[in-house]
Amino acid sequence: MTAEEEARDRQENPPRNTSAPPAEDASGRKGDPTHENTDGDQTAHKAGSKSVAQKEAGSKYADRSMPPARKVPGAFGEEPE
Repeated sequence: MTAEEEARDRQENPPRNTSAPPAEDASGRKGDPTHENTDGDQTAHKAGSKSVAQKEAGSKYADRSMPPARKVPGAFGEEPE
């Protein structure tokens, strides 16, 4: 098709529905929560100050990134003599 034919075809046959489907949770309920105050709602992850502190206490690299991995002698059977 030429560009003019394609433009005319799009004008004559527009898409039916270009919007996204409604949001749906795991139980099949559609749409946003109906209540305004979501303070006590459960979340899929822990984000409280106590749980964050516990994660950092158990982490070796809590305040910096983990160093990159390096090759070591002896890998793949190539041990030094």
